[in-house]
Amino acid sequence: MKKHGLKRFTSKVFGRLNCLILPPKLGHKPDMKNDSRYQKHYFQMLDNANSQVQSKFIISEQLQEIKDMPKLIAFYLAQYHPIPENDTWWGKGFTEWRNVSKAVPQFEGHYQPRFPGELGYYDLRLPAIQERQAELAQKSGIYGFAFYYYWFSGKRLLETPLDNFAHNHNISLPFCICWANENWTRRWDGNDHEVLMHQEHCFENDKSFIHSLESYLINPRYLCVGDRPLILVYRPMIMGDISRTIDYWRNYCIKRGLNNPYLVGIQAFDFEDPRGINFDAAVQFPPLRGDYKNITKTLKLLNGNYKGTVYDYRELFKNYTEQQDLDFTLFRGVTPMWDNEARRPAAGNTFINSSPKLYQRWLELSCYHTMKTNNPEKLTFINAWNEWAEGAYLEPDRKYGYQYLQATHDALSNISNVTLYQHDQKVNSIQNKKNKIAVHLHVYYQDQLDEIASLLGSLDTDLDVYITSPLEKCSFREIIDLFPDSYIIRTPNRGRDIASFIEVIRRIESLGYSAILKIHTKKSPHRKDGDDWRRDIFTKLINARSLESILNAFYQDKHLGIVGPSGHLIQANRYWGTNYDQVIKLLDEIGISTKIPEHAVFVAGSMFWAKPEALKFLCFLPRGFSDYDSEPIPSDGNLVHAIERVISLGVILNGYNVWQIDNSGIIEKPKAPSKYQFAD
Repeated sequence: MKKHGLKRFTSKVFGRLNCLILPPKLGHKPDMKNDSRYQKHYFQMLDNANSQVQSKFIISEQLQEIKDMPKLIAFYLAQYHPIPENDTWWGKGFTEWRNVSKAVPQFEGHYQPRFPGELGYYDLRLPAIQERQAELAQKSGIYGFAFYYYWFSGKRLLETPLDNFAHNHNISLPFCICWANENWTRRWDGNDHEVLMHQEHCFENDKSFIHSLESYLINPRYLCVGDRPLILVYRPMIMGDISRTIDYWRNYCIKRGLNNPYLVGIQAFDFEDPRGINFDAAVQFPPLRGDYKNITKTLKLLNGNYKGTVYDYRELFKNYTEQQDLDFTLFRGVTPMWDNEARRPAAGNTFINSSPKLYQRWLELSCYHTMKTNNPEKLTFINAWNEWAEGAYLEPDRKYGYQYLQATHDALSNISNVTLYQHDQKVNSIQNKKNKIAVHLHVYYQDQLDEIASLLGSLDTDLDVYITSPLEKCSFREIIDLFPDSYIIRTPNRGRDIASFIEVIRRIESLGYSAILKIHTKKSPHRKDGDDWRRDIFTKLINARSLESILNAFYQDKHLGIVGPSGHLIQANRYWGTNYDQVIKLLDEIGISTKIPEHAVFVAGSMFWAKPEALKFLCFLPRGFSDYDSEPIPSDGNLVHAIERVISLGVILNGYNVWQIDNSGIIEKPKAPSKYQFAD
């Protein structure tokens, strides 16, 4: 993870406590009547406020229980009810909603203010609100809440929602504590300026923190790692005599029969490795701990004196999902969106280009990573459930409705609907590659398996075979007999070979294969020449000469990304069909240029050899099985056909070449036919 600019970024972005609300500074009096910028944004705000998004949260299917299913923990803010201290500091009746409702847009397309949906501008003193929050969370797949806990040397603030939640017998959702252990300041930065409530860290003060938790730790709904109560600390490095304090906490809990607490530090500010302070784990906390490209100058500002900074959510997404495994336990973290303009008027930090689908893909990738590691209890954290003033929330709003809750549910549904087998036994994940070459075989027409097994056997080399199929397990016997050492992944009957291929790439991209062959049991029953189409492709891709040529070419040419069968690489700009708009949208969503070169081609039939690193961008494609239409689908204009083109175009636009090979093993630049014989 990059560290450059860490202190600057974290101090600008985040604090856990309170803020000073200032009126936005406009560099000039806007001409709201005649300036099209303001007219455009006015109507955009009206659309957000009056959105007609789905009014009910509809679960299309129940989540299946699978072994090692990740447990999603969402951070929960209690700042939505008045307290005497806030009345004194900010005015009678102050809550976080005052900040949220005062936000104004600073640039074109800026989603401000944020309008809550079903729950409205709620008051957390009302039990019915928390009961509905818990119900929505459970329906969407959230396992529990991590409440921010405001404890200052024995003085508690905002404790009422936590106490009510813990003792409400109508709520079954688990919970845990995250100690927001920094100063409470006017600047919402947790530092030492304009302090309203001082956090005095020393051993005598900090040791008493654990005493205050005892009534929560004995609650049967308190979250545990194994039998150890989970306690998070927002800024562990500012604690006093930390080594002595942690020893005291552990001994106290053990003596009181509470078990040794499982201590987790949040990766913010100056904390990264838990081992140096005797913590058990760390947790990612996006968007902190990153160096992101400032794209503010690319936007059309509405405020001439805007001092904030704008970043790209797609970069944030990639930054966190590409983080390598470390030598300590690190829980993955995801944020659905981020914009703290409400807390820092005209000086906030905003990540644009977020969407429910991108969040869903990020969550899926994080969950897959969690499932294949030694992550205790398979925990994954979401920032946050209800951080409205930071634009980081899952709760329904008027612009998106329940889409972020649905995306959370769909991410877990996609994972639970994909079952991995080896030797007829369920396995948790793909751990290690055995050979240098991988094959993805998607099986729908099982009567072609003998032909494919024979062709792969003729390569006379060891292969790691990944087979995807929507067939039920009782139909796997023949597959296992023909491919006894393969990984077999049972997938939903959606997305055909395309969705399944992306699923495989997500699992194996980082394993270091030299090449991967993508093939499927293609019949094209809607065409009389469907079998000829498949056999022509197989003849050129699956023979010993072609394999030798392809491996040599991949080794010698770092810019070679895909090798397809000659005669089947066709010009994208000639064969868009009804797919153009959807292709451009998909490329834009993952941050790839949408300027399609004239020479760009795609592999018709979607069978080819590829260099796995050239396909890494597919991991970020914001689509999963639930996004594809049920069968039967039309012969063109469907998501399957759009992504068939995106695969090759994404490779080309990322600087790789897509070349062709004939049945004699000669690789060359594609000579796209003026007319493709297998397309009407």
